[in-house]
Amino acid sequence: MKEARYYSVLENKRVQCELCLNHCRIGDGQKGYCQIRVNKTGKLWTETFNKYSSIAIDPIEKKPLYHFYPGHNILSLGSIGCNFRCKHCQNWEISQPQRSTIIRPLEQVDPLHIVDMTIKNGLKLVAFTYNEPLINSETIFEAAKVLKAKNIKIVLVTNGFVNLEVLKDFGELIDAYSIDLKAFTKSKYRELTGVDAFETVKNNIEFLVAEKRHVELVTNLVTDINDDEKQIEEAATWIFKLNPNIPWHISMFRPMLDYKQKTPISNTFFEKAILIAKIVGLKNVYGRYEDITQCQNCKNILVARRGFSVLENNLDGIRCKICKQSVPCLLN
Repeated sequence: MKEARYYSVLENKRVQCELCLNHCRIGDGQKGYCQIRVNKTGKLWTETFNKYSSIAIDPIEKKPLYHFYPGHNILSLGSIGCNFRCKHCQNWEISQPQRSTIIRPLEQVDPLHIVDMTIKNGLKLVAFTYNEPLINSETIFEAAKVLKAKNIKIVLVTNGFVNLEVLKDFGELIDAYSIDLKAFTKSKYRELTGVDAFETVKNNIEFLVAEKRHVELVTNLVTDINDDEKQIEEAATWIFKLNPNIPWHISMFRPMLDYKQKTPISNTFFEKAILIAKIVGLKNVYGRYEDITQCQNCKNILVARRGFSVLENNLDGIRCKICKQSVPCLLN
């Protein structure tokens, strides 16, 4: 364990966690909403410091990130816990371990071991993913400093629900963010996640874009939650105002957990959602079949994909090989 950052001491050995906007008030011996931050005799500790439930090598496209080192593999590490309770979470056994009958063993992995694994596998990218990484900010801070010293790029796959001060403290330690934009109304965000997170997530995305961090957004369409044209158009318009080149990945939810009985999204609506986003003016909208990145200048195919595989790559660094035009919102 390690003493947590971002908390204040209250009376009677109680503490208030200030990592995210749940602002949990935690009594002695109790845990916060995320299930990994615990009060011990009036101090807040993280139980998962340098501990991981899952370690794998993935294609970067699986994060999903299409405009950040396309075609590269990435070392991916996940722990346990989350500050959301998404009713359709595909990784719920690690994000909501209190609901699982399976106890996932946690492996202690220090930052130098992560560097070792990265280099030995010929990689230069590391992602903190699978569960919500920002609740393990102490781990990421320590690891990121070591990884950056070795010129390893760092990705966070996150719900974006965190105190803005945390993102400011990360600064340039994080190279890319894949952020869920789960819905586009306060009520639907809460219905899906169990948390009043909509404004915080929006504000944090706006901050990261203004700070010129590499950001790609992900919206998983869920029946009766965000499968209406108004939400799609309003979300697309908001993204457009931030930067029309921001990649937006739109996907269809898989019925599971509390939403196991929900009817899947229709192909017709899914295709309509993609079309709405493009009509609004977004330049990089991706779905099941919309997986080609095209040069906006000469219309040449820059990157052609099938699933998580890159079939064709016509990039020269961040430029189109054909017309030499630089590609907005792309790092390579």
